[in-house]
This record gives sequence, C-alpha cells and structure tokens, in this order.
Amino acid sequence: MKLQILYDNSTAQTGVLSGWGFSCMVDGTILFDTGEKPESLLHNMHQLGYNVSSLRLVVISHEHWDHVGGLWELLKTSAAGLPVYVCPGFSGGFKSEIMRLGGLVVEAVSSSVIDESFTVTGEIPSVYKNEPMPEQALVIRGSRGISVLTGCSHPGIITMVKRAREIYPHDPLDLVMGGFHLMNSDEEQIGNIVLAMKDLGVRRVAPTHCTGDAAISAFRNAYRDDFIPVAAGSIVEV
Repeated sequence: MKLQILYDNSTAQTGVLSGWGFSCMVDGTILFDTGEKPESLLHNMHQLGYNVSSLRLVVISHEHWDHVGGLWELLKTSAAGLPVYVCPGFSGGFKSEIMRLGGLVVEAVSSSVIDESFTVTGEIPSVYKNEPMPEQALVIRGSRGISVLTGCSHPGIITMVKRAREIYPHDPLDLVMGGFHLMNSDEEQIGNIVLAMKDLGVRRVAPTHCTGDAAISAFRNAYRDDFIPVAAGSIVEV
C-alpha cells in the first residue's frame, strides 16, 4: 500500500509545491488532512496523478488552518456526499461548512473502523494555547503491520501511538509518519520521546511538518536505516 505526501514544508520532487501544513494521500483514495492553501493542494494532486473524483473519504486530524485549508475547494469540486471524518469536538461552524458544501460529516467519538485496512483513532483530547484541541490519527493495516499517520500530535505523539496500539494490540507497529509537534521541545524531552517510541516497538519513523529539525535529527540518529526522510511528493510503502 502506498502513502504519498501531498503537502509539506519542503518538497521531494520538482514541480511539487511546498507550504506550511500537511496532507497525505493513502492508497490513492483516502486523503488525510488538506494543508494550508487549496491551490497548492490541488496543484500537487494533479502533478502527482490524483483526481478529486477518485477520493472515497477525507480524514481531518484537527481543526488548525494548516491542515484544513484545502478542504473547502476540495468539497466544491468533489461529488456530493464525500465523507469527511472529524472529531466531535470540532467547532459547529466547521462541521456546518462541510455540510453546506455537500460533504458528509462523520464524527468519530472513539475508534471507528472504515474497513479492514483503515481505522480512525477517534477523538483524543488535548489543549493548545489554553484552548481545547481534539485530534485523531489514521491507523493503517498493511502487509508489515500497522502504521500511524498523524497531523500534529497535539495530544502527544506517544499518546497517539498508544491509542493505535490499544486498537490493534497484537499487530506489529511498522511505521509512524507525520507531524510529531516537537518544535519547541528541549533535547531531554526529545530524547525521552525517541526512547518511548523504541520501547513501543515502532520499527520505522517518518517525522515531518511540525516535528522540528532537532527532533528529526534525533530520530534519524536513533533509527538509522529505519528513518525515512519525507517531504511533499515522497512515497512510503506500508
């Protein structure tokens, strides 16, 4: 199964635009987050060979602008009734706008199975800048085990990985990819996160977006050949 990053702070391919935010295409049909700028998201989708008409659903990790910015133009050009998985704690205005543009709001209070290969963790509570910031991750069952795809990990990357482990307690943890939100963490905090990830048995990591250069470097040093550098356009097989 193929995961391809559509939107990120940097690019891995000529002709693919960068921007602050995150979006990832999963198996060619599931869009996880939508980046900041709709024109960049749609450009990158076209550049990388994806059509809005091929989408069967969208998963939004959390309600920050750099993860939802492309959603509205996407819904305007998609077929009516495109399911959009959200946390119940997202604002009423956000959910109303999805419905106004023809999308179908799907609220995941707890883990919600999409099919045998995909499950959303459901809402994991957190606080960001003294405001509630509920977030969810997408858990993917591939040939190598489960992969956890995160937006910003405001509840804590270890908390999110543990939630995935609770959902699939017997599957090996193959990959954790996305934003780990360690930009403002110190060396000790980062080191503890790396060790905790190792202790959980995570085989491969692909940190990006809001992870921060220091944390990315620490994961690279700890995981060596199992560290996967990623940017917009990168493909990871799971």
